[in-house]
Amino acid sequence: MGNTVRMVGSSATPNDRGFAPTVWSQVDWKQAERRVQNLRFRIFRAAKEQRWKQVRNLTKLLLRSYANRLVSVRRITQVNRGRQTPGIDGERLTTPEERAKLVDDLRQYHPWRAAPVRRVYLPKANGKQRPLGIPTLRDRVLHMVVKNALEPRFEAEFEAQSYGFRPGRCCQDAIEEVYVALNNGAVGHHHYILDADIQGAFDQISQDFSLHRLGLMPGRELIKQWLKAG
Repeated sequence: MGNTVRMVGSSATPNDRGFAPTVWSQVDWKQAERRVQNLRFRIFRAAKEQRWKQVRNLTKLLLRSYANRLVSVRRITQVNRGRQTPGIDGERLTTPEERAKLVDDLRQYHPWRAAPVRRVYLPKANGKQRPLGIPTLRDRVLHMVVKNALEPRFEAEFEAQSYGFRPGRCCQDAIEEVYVALNNGAVGHHHYILDADIQGAFDQISQDFSLHRLGLMPGRELIKQWLKAG
């Protein structure tokens, strides 16, 4: 499951760093996705059963996983809508060779090298502007690597009726939940809908509380650097 398994063709030869370089055209993407999903399910199941030592070990394994790096680089540089939007370093990856090189470069990451985000402003319907921070491409890939590894541990604790920023869930699911609650025929229940917006919610979240909530989970130092990068 880790870095020792390479999903490239046998024609690849070891480079001066001692491992075969990635050949983008020879990657078995179904196998890579399957390996990531398998590890995520094992983390989720271990968290549900409160086997915390296994959760940590599996999370470390997924953070180091070659398949996770492959899937993350592909998602950020080929699939996501913002794939051509650079961070402060101006870096864009447009060729298979560049993507493959990034996969291999990220074999060893350094938490203290998180780069500041590039600040842009998007117009809002009320005429004001919403600030948006755009990380560098490499940090966005590492975001995805860490997200894939940490998400299943916390998914195991979330309430079934929670829909915000969760995998496999969308606004339509939340609307359906509200519809069912208002039409279940129960007397004396579910007469109101509260629509609320917390002003500057993401700007006001306590970074110290977030880090405390993460505890000693693997990947914590990277997240700390991203929070403090500016």
